[in-house]
Amino acid sequence: MIKFLPFLPMPVSQVLKVSKPLRFVTESLKKFYPELSVELFQAEIEIEPMDYLRLVIFAAGFMFFIGLSSMLFVLLIIKEFSAQNLTMTFGVAGALMVTAYVYLINYPKFKIMQKVKRSEKHLLFALRHLTIRVKSGIPLIDAIEGIAKGDYGEISKEFMIAIKQIKAGESQARSIEDIALRNPSAELRRVVWQVSNAMRAGSDIAKTLESIVHTLSSKQRVNIKEYGAKLNPLALMYMMATVIIPALGTTMVIILGSFLGLELQKEIFYFVPVYLIIFQVAFMGIIKTNRPAMDV
Repeated sequence: MIKFLPFLPMPVSQVLKVSKPLRFVTESLKKFYPELSVELFQAEIEIEPMDYLRLVIFAAGFMFFIGLSSMLFVLLIIKEFSAQNLTMTFGVAGALMVTAYVYLINYPKFKIMQKVKRSEKHLLFALRHLTIRVKSGIPLIDAIEGIAKGDYGEISKEFMIAIKQIKAGESQARSIEDIALRNPSAELRRVVWQVSNAMRAGSDIAKTLESIVHTLSSKQRVNIKEYGAKLNPLALMYMMATVIIPALGTTMVIILGSFLGLELQKEIFYFVPVYLIIFQVAFMGIIKTNRPAMDV
């Protein structure tokens, strides 16, 4: 079982003990998330869906309490209990509650996305390794074990589980197919199904692997070209947002202020570096998100 989750003040095991009264809420909430059990399984979060929903509700309630108590403490210090301030207090607490709920209910999806990227990063190199070993006459089970013991990240982990299943008496084709159930990567699933079908049909595994490697290599080359094409408008956007807009914007504010006789406070210009920092972080996130999932 996972030990910690974001927004929880205690370990997961302790939260599950104190949140048992929330079961009646999760009963009605579960029908809105029919895919939650599959998402938790693929994200390797070993918690029952009902228990996970209890954690989500508890975290949302906790963040509401933290936000409300913090804002009320501030109002108590400044002694400003106006209707506007109280409305803002509940608004901040509600925003924290919604943020915690939305983040945690989508947390398995985030973990799945990370798992997909880790899997596809090493997939092509693992398949090339497997192809070379099979073509050299090494039995498939030994070739798979070589991948499992190799440094291929999530791919090695999945193949190691398959090896353990095969040694426990499971058929090779069935053990390979189980990888598609555990791993959400569409590319890995396609590879697994093709290999398992070739094994069941008794066809040449080496030729099947060669075809898969060729297809995957071509697709990755296309992805790299598309990524390169995306970088040109992104670079232009970066220049506009970090160089042209701040420079021209600052100049225009100064000129308009002098013409209109406005007294500009120096604090206004403090927003420029804050804006640049926020944009830099967001831009790096965009670049990282669009980067093809592959190792080099």
